[in-house]
Amino acid sequence: EIFRSISSTGQYKFMDTVVDCNKVLFIINLNDSKEDIEKNFGIGGLKGGGAQRVYIIEFEYLSFDACRGIVSDLVKEIKNRLTDAEGPFKLKDVVFDEKSLDLMAKYIFEDKIMQGRAKNILEDKIFMLFTKNMGRDKGKVVKICYSFDPKTKEYFFKRL
Repeated sequence: EIFRSISSTGQYKFMDTVVDCNKVLFIINLNDSKEDIEKNFGIGGLKGGGAQRVYIIEFEYLSFDACRGIVSDLVKEIKNRLTDAEGPFKLKDVVFDEKSLDLMAKYIFEDKIMQGRAKNILEDKIFMLFTKNMGRDKGKVVKICYSFDPKTKEYFFKRL
């Protein structure tokens, strides 16, 4: 509502104070579509001028190849942390099969709203597989599989 007011009037009003925002640059990240912003932003949207004062940059969603690259980086980081001889886990190696890597990329690719946070979500879920057994797997090779359960429609990790 604050940004809608600013984009409509150029001012922000709070109690008895008025702040002139005509020469201020705001960078906002929204999950709304460009069409929704143009229709609803500010008083009257495009017709009333609110959205006319907003410069909208719309980014493309990540391609599947980009998502696969994110997964490759994620797996490299995870392997480094889990196999660090000075770290808490001290595994010999961590192995992901190609199907799991493709499913992780698919998870990121299909969740358009969460694409920016999906890597962190996957990383947290993988490390949760090891937190209860921290140090007990020292020197072992652990295989991690990522699967999809069609009944629950959820993705999940498991250790083998």
